[in-house]
Amino acid sequence: MAEPMSHTHQQLGYHSQAASASSAALDASDTDSLTGYERDGERETDRPSLTLPRWLLHKRLLSDYATLAVLGAIALVTNTVFKPFERPIDAAVLADVDLRHPLKQNIVPTWALGLTSFAAPLLINAVAQAAVAQSVSAAGVFKRVFRFALSLSLTLLLTVISTNMVKKAVGRFRPDFLDRCQWSVVAMACTGDPAVVREGRVSFPSGHSSFAFAGSTLLALWTARMLNLYSRPNGFQGALFGRRRAAGQRGSLESGQSEHRNHRGDGGGAFEDSFSKQAPRGLSRAGRFYVLVLSFVPMWAAAYIAITRLQQFVHHPTDVLSGALLGSCIALVVYSTQFWREQSISSVL
Repeated sequence: MAEPMSHTHQQLGYHSQAASASSAALDASDTDSLTGYERDGERETDRPSLTLPRWLLHKRLLSDYATLAVLGAIALVTNTVFKPFERPIDAAVLADVDLRHPLKQNIVPTWALGLTSFAAPLLINAVAQAAVAQSVSAAGVFKRVFRFALSLSLTLLLTVISTNMVKKAVGRFRPDFLDRCQWSVVAMACTGDPAVVREGRVSFPSGHSSFAFAGSTLLALWTARMLNLYSRPNGFQGALFGRRRAAGQRGSLESGQSEHRNHRGDGGGAFEDSFSKQAPRGLSRAGRFYVLVLSFVPMWAAAYIAITRLQQFVHHPTDVLSGALLGSCIALVVYSTQFWREQSISSVL
């Protein structure tokens, strides 16, 4: 009788460990869907928290400030000091009908571009953080928004530098170049304003498109990550499929759970507690559909900005497409290092 009893206790121990593991997994999933970052809730509650001024002056953040300052200086240099490559103006250029469009004023001014690419994503991020992070303090929400602001600044600065470098190196004529140039047959040179003529040589890629799509893409990727739309059924998917998954796990551990409850003398258990929390919490946050919709507002604005560059005849279609692709790729790179695996400054929480 000793061996059967020992075997029974081993089974009970195994099922107890499996139930604890399942409970931990579900609780971690719920934390993921709540915070949008892996184990972020644990960091904020388990680790000693820094006061906000000390957090803002943390050495990791200071290094990020310095990096952004250096990138800002580089962006300024590439925009003002570097001169565009000057392609020769020959008979083929003068006869090109694609370069004869009239010079027009910007449909979307620079200040509106800044609002769409930086202010709007930052505001939407703040609203989303406050709406989703139900159990996080106001200071915690501020830290996450500030963290996103740093990553957004990094994205936009890298986009500006990359766009300026390509623009100046390629030196492609804008569709309105000849109107800017005011070509003189007598002087065999452009007689227009030198600054305006120089600006007509930086068509590829579109800076408006790259800048607009960089900010909007980072926001869209971050929101999708926060809602756990990429992989395992957490967050939004957990709200829809959490019952099915939990039911399957409950069926596989049904006998062990029953014996474990009888052994403990209670009527529930950690597994059922976590299951009862999983679906209702996910369903109670179904309003995050609005957060997902909000994340696409800057994408629509970015697409509109790109289209206006074609309407204004300051860019060729390939300029706009390449700019949108460049900004989106840079946003993807920054997102993958700052948010996907919870690296960099997120660990200071």
